Amino acid sequence: MSRHERGTKAKAVLTYPAMEKLNIEVTDRAKEKLKEALSGEDLAGHVVRLVALKTGAIRFRYQMGVEPGGEGREDDRAYEEDGITLRADPSSAENLEGVKLDFVDSAPGEAGFKFHNPLEEQGWDDPIAQRLQELLDNEVNPSIASHGGYIDLVDFKDKKAYVAMGGGCQGCGMARVTLREGVETRVRELIPEVEEIIDVTDHSAGQNPHHAPHS
Repeated sequence: MSRHERGTKAKAVLTYPAMEKLNIEVTDRAKEKLKEALSGEDLAGHVVRLVALKTGAIRFRYQMGVEPGGEGREDDRAYEEDGITLRADPSSAENLEGVKLDFVDSAPGEAGFKFHNPLEEQGWDDPIAQRLQELLDNEVNPSIASHGGYIDLVDFKDKKAYVAMGGGCQGCGMARVTLREGVETRVRELIPEVEEIIDVTDHSAGQNPHHAPHS
């Protein structure tokens, strides 16, 4: 090995040091599907980057993307097992702690990767907040998903629900109408214990920014 080659190798080791472990469980079914997705010639040597964003007290939004194996950050966390490599930055790694990644295809049109997060599955300690969360999950969000929007319950205290609107609802001029005439009306009908819904969304940062009052 030449002097130049030794220098190049040493530099590579310093550029990509051993990464800390990403504490996530991946089911055999998910591994199988990940291998299938990365089996193409153009994707050889690539890895999957996971992003987990905390949107509420017990709610997260997940993203998966493919990137070249040589890219990444020195402080990334990595999962490497059975030929599968997953990476996440420290913030996402914290939100993925103890999460199980699975692939489900139990119903037509619903096949895909699913993140099982113990915190989300545990739910809210407050039964009223839990009922409100279930209403958002089962009725409200499926309804506004067709417009690319969603509403997250951020906090519940003193009979007040604090929510954040995302996707197409963040910055939308109709967001206030949706919240007041749609969501709030339905909540009062089914969960009268919720006396007030307060929008804490930064609508100025949305897709169609406007400045609306928060309550």
